[in-house]
Amino acid sequence: MTLHDALPESPESPDTYDPSDPPPVPSPVLTDHHPTPTHCGVSLRALYGWLLPSLLPMLAAGTFFLGWRAPAAFATVVVSTLVAVSLWRLVGQRGRSLHYTHATLLAGLLACLMPAELFSASNPWYSVGPGAAWPLLVAAGFTLAFFYWLLGGVGSRLHPVAASALALLILFPTQLTPTNVLVRPHLLTGNLLSAVASPHESSADPHLTLVLPENSLDAFRTEPVSSRLTAFMRGSPSPDGIWLSLESLLRDRLPPLEDLIVGGHPGAIGLTSTVAVLFAGLTLLYRGGADWRIPLIVLITAFTAFFFLRLPVVITSTGPAWRWMAFREQGVSWETLATFAFYQIAAGPLVFTAFFLATDHASAPTNRRGRILYAALLGTSAAAAQLYFSTQTGPLAALLLLSLLSPTLTRVTRPKPLLN
Repeated sequence: MTLHDALPESPESPDTYDPSDPPPVPSPVLTDHHPTPTHCGVSLRALYGWLLPSLLPMLAAGTFFLGWRAPAAFATVVVSTLVAVSLWRLVGQRGRSLHYTHATLLAGLLACLMPAELFSASNPWYSVGPGAAWPLLVAAGFTLAFFYWLLGGVGSRLHPVAASALALLILFPTQLTPTNVLVRPHLLTGNLLSAVASPHESSADPHLTLVLPENSLDAFRTEPVSSRLTAFMRGSPSPDGIWLSLESLLRDRLPPLEDLIVGGHPGAIGLTSTVAVLFAGLTLLYRGGADWRIPLIVLITAFTAFFFLRLPVVITSTGPAWRWMAFREQGVSWETLATFAFYQIAAGPLVFTAFFLATDHASAPTNRRGRILYAALLGTSAAAAQLYFSTQTGPLAALLLLSLLSPTLTRVTRPKPLLN
């Protein structure tokens, strides 16, 4: 049950509702003496303020694995968004529909998708050119404020965070691809930019158990799993010219799955640990900010889709050999497919999208059957977009597409009256 569903409806008779009964929602979200615009008696400021703490588990995990640059980058995005929103509020009727608390929540979500190494006065991408990296964080905040205004503020059908993140990832793919993570002795306190190329590319040991030489740098730099999976799905040949099968990719070219689930692999601020994202999502559900059916169905259908969609089972010097996994033509075991599915789910923003973006009340259908169909279609399309488009941006693109279809899903799944 969501926060909106828990609010009392207008009584049909005095016998069914007692005005003296305590409200079924926590007191902090009740309308105050000077309320902002309300929905079902709850102010928007109180509603979105009540949901803000659900971001804390992801920020805490990002700070632990990425150091002090993670909260600094997070704060930069939030502050720049609020500054930009204060300017857009002066522009037309759309500007009056922008609210600071809602913008803070949106800015926190976008900040979770940003790399922590962007908070730097130098350029960590040596092949891109000179210049500081931190202006990209400010640009992210101003981009979000623009889409927030353009899409209509509170109640916009397209999610401004998904639109902003997708636009930024398309415009700045190199800069927004995280590559650094702190080594075990320097967790929480280390300098993320003091990094060296990782010597443990094919290690079977999780990152948190590795023992590095003394006096090593604070962090190591490596290609993230999302980029490796995308390259494999595009049929990129192996650098050493050796045939690369799906099984050898999982066994020899990817880090242990624990590094993605627990933490210890390069990732955005909010995506360094899948466990932290799940805990944050459960916190959101507990605080009544989402319908639990949507993330559950999205993840189940996406996991199932990875078993049956067409995959390159081997990449040779002449190109990839594609096969439909449902027919098991190349003898790929179910265990290999399950491992591949777990890597796909943990490497990208699929779990984050399922809990925090897909559950937005303006984007999802309004009725129960519509939400179930919406979640099933989103999980399937997100899996396909990850495989055939990009692991890093696929779920965001699928969400924008399904949000456009949300009114249609609401209409076709609305219960029909028995009598006209």
